[in-house]
Amino acid sequence: MAPASPQFTLVGFSPELDWRPLTFLKPIPANRVCSACGLVRKKTAILPCMHVLCWCCYEQCAQDGAHECPLDGSGYEEDDVNMFDFPTDDLLRREVKCWNEDSNRVCSACGLVRKRTALLPCMHVLCECCYEQCDQDDFNECPLDGNHYEMHDVTIMVFSDYLLRSE
Repeated sequence: MAPASPQFTLVGFSPELDWRPLTFLKPIPANRVCSACGLVRKKTAILPCMHVLCWCCYEQCAQDGAHECPLDGSGYEEDDVNMFDFPTDDLLRREVKCWNEDSNRVCSACGLVRKRTALLPCMHVLCECCYEQCDQDDFNECPLDGNHYEMHDVTIMVFSDYLLRSE
């Protein structure tokens, strides 16, 4: 069965990605996601009952020599298990949404979520409407803390529905 959400937690690929939930633009194939713990690890085992176990869950089940699926209790022989590796390069080719996408889209002044925002040097985020209002006054001050800013210190962010992957 394919996972319901495109959000997954990776373990064992890199320190930067480990244990951080990632939202993938296209779901990871079901044979890469552990049916028991829901994690994506470098190595998975597909049991004859078609449940997928990450290497850690598989090893834990095999520890007592029972060779039973932890999900349905069906027995299996070691030779009937298919092992798969998930190469890091294959994972890194996948596109993910930005971790900060949601927080940088919410205006600190009015609370609205907009596609275009301005990040001020004081780290407040203003939607286009609130930012233009500050710009019209020619004060160049953050409406929240009164800090003065120079126009060249403002970062304008335009969000799309997807984060482009880096090559």
